[in-house]
Amino acid sequence: MCLIKLTFTREVKIARNEPDMAPPPADHTIQQLIKKCRVAFTKCLALPELCKGNWAQKCLLDYNSWVYNAGSVFIPGQESEDPKWIDDIIKGKRNLSLLHQYLMTCKRCAEENTSCEEAMRNVELTIKRMNELWGDVQSRLEKEEMEEGVEDHL
Repeated sequence: MCLIKLTFTREVKIARNEPDMAPPPADHTIQQLIKKCRVAFTKCLALPELCKGNWAQKCLLDYNSWVYNAGSVFIPGQESEDPKWIDDIIKGKRNLSLLHQYLMTCKRCAEENTSCEEAMRNVELTIKRMNELWGDVQSRLEKEEMEEGVEDHL
């Protein structure tokens, strides 16, 4: 049986764009969380219920795109002591941790033949949130580059 109340509470927090959805997984690196999510996606892809309408494939494609684009920035960013980076890394880890949890909930619901709709929505919202975080980081990096370029010309 799916944990409807728990995932609904988290879904509401995601929809409101509240950053403190889950405790930061301090014991995992970004790389480890990326790998955990990939393993969870593999498990979801093995379940016909989650492949209807290519849902799992589309989510995996969006996730892989995030990893390709954002992962190359977030992974080295883990070593930074810049407070902006620390906050972004914590948010990235939280989102990856939540994504893993929601994917495992999808898997469990599909295996138990219970409704997966809410868990699937949570996966989609979490990936959307990850992309929004990446957009914010990208904008900040571009702004910092422009400011550095202006300083170099002075």
